[in-house]
Amino acid sequence: MDHGVTFGFPTVQPSNIVGPRKRILFVDDEPAILVGLRNLFRKERTRWDMVFALGGEAALDEVRKQPFDVVVSDQGMPGIDGMTLLSTINAEHPETALVLLSGHVDIASIACALPMLRLLTKPCDTATLREAIKRSIGPAPHGDGDSDLAAD
Repeated sequence: MDHGVTFGFPTVQPSNIVGPRKRILFVDDEPAILVGLRNLFRKERTRWDMVFALGGEAALDEVRKQPFDVVVSDQGMPGIDGMTLLSTINAEHPETALVLLSGHVDIASIACALPMLRLLTKPCDTATLREAIKRSIGPAPHGDGDSDLAAD
């Protein structure tokens, strides 16, 4: 049974990157949002393996195939919403960093349910989202830190 669609960039391991690339999963129920995220973060392809899942079911399928370092999910999705998805991922892979994007959310209930969650309000600019992901995965393997934050 097909629960959704995923798409990503081809795997490329540049010679100047030390160690494995970080795996980032982006989840939304709107294909146009996923295409936009893919385009916004195209420069990160050399550092991150990015997968884009259309909805919560597709995201769970991806996480169960191979864990991710960071999962960035929209909250408002039909079927499995963002909080339910991230709670499930946290239970199965507590080492995965979680980022929730939402326009309308009860911050207190989320803080109680998933205190390690990074919550970003929508609309969220590219620099803020990039910084949240980078803080979630730690310093760059080649040690150049904030220089990775250049605008697209």
